[in-house]
Amino acid sequence: MIKLASSAAGESTVFPNSIAEAKSIIMEANKKKIAIYPLGGGSKIQQILPEIQDGIILSTKNLNKVIEYRPDNMSIEVEAGMRIEELSTFLAADNLFFPIYNNSPGETVGGLVASNSWGKKKYMYKSTRHYVLGLEFISPSGEVVKVGGRTIKNVSGYDISQLLAGSWGHFGFITKVTLRLKPKPQTKLTMECKLSSIEAIKRIIPKIISRGYRLSLLCYKSSGTEMLLQIELEGLKDIIDIQSAELAKEFGFYKTDIPLKVQEKMLFNVVLDLDNYLNGLDILQKWSGANNFPYDLQGIATNGTFEFNISGEPYSEHIKELSCSINNIGGTLYYQNNAITNTDQQSYRKLLLNIKKKIDSNMIFMASSKLLKE
Repeated sequence: MIKLASSAAGESTVFPNSIAEAKSIIMEANKKKIAIYPLGGGSKIQQILPEIQDGIILSTKNLNKVIEYRPDNMSIEVEAGMRIEELSTFLAADNLFFPIYNNSPGETVGGLVASNSWGKKKYMYKSTRHYVLGLEFISPSGEVVKVGGRTIKNVSGYDISQLLAGSWGHFGFITKVTLRLKPKPQTKLTMECKLSSIEAIKRIIPKIISRGYRLSLLCYKSSGTEMLLQIELEGLKDIIDIQSAELAKEFGFYKTDIPLKVQEKMLFNVVLDLDNYLNGLDILQKWSGANNFPYDLQGIATNGTFEFNISGEPYSEHIKELSCSINNIGGTLYYQNNAITNTDQQSYRKLLLNIKKKIDSNMIFMASSKLLKE
């Protein structure tokens, strides 16, 4: 058994140069009941692996080729280790792009699929799952399994693709992915405005959304006694010109070329469904008022997240109270990067375990994942 280093790039990491080589490693690991930890860019793995026990980190770094590109169908098949930056460069000549990107160095296609990631523009582009037309993976027993097809009209195995999207590598090692692509927008325009309070933010967000603007990004942050709100529009130039003029006249937006500068990390982070975003802000206001916690706030309404710091040290009962309220509307509260467990997460964990025991009886994939802890 290989003893892993604490780093995800230590001497225990294995870099197969082919799918056949990865298959051989997995078959041998399953036979000897050695844990396997699939690794893409490594930007998200710590979310579910606070520590890694003995086993093999199996990297997709060298599995990074374009297998088949069909710009006429706006689809591409790539190996799972293809980096998003490289994919973007490859597609640029045909004015196409893959719209899920989190600005994380080294982010890979396989990593985005495994975590079902979404970016700041989830409101417009949804999550990675919506762009997976098919994929290939190696099962715990070492079988190479192909599901799905190249185009939207040929997706017979789509349910399995969807199961693996967001599975965090618990069910197999993703080797290839067929993606649906998008044409690049003709125009992008960034605008911002200053508002007096969080109440003003809560009033303006539903108004902007209800107008049907070509909205891709809406973010904001506390700025002294004010709130700074920034939006991005994408689409045909004539339409963006009309909509930007309306936004300037009605809400006081003005054009800017400077992206909103936000604090890198805050103490609390909340993730919500887009439909419950304003309810989440209501909960924060009531909680902070009841406990006398002034706060600094920043958020991205178009991907359902907000972050905040408070003045003072919260007790565990304060955090639990806030978490319960957020859980009640289907959200998750993170405190110091740790998710506060709720009933829905426990139900998901039980479901994950039931599926995993059927397809990975030796429990080799992601053996020390916190999602597997009963």
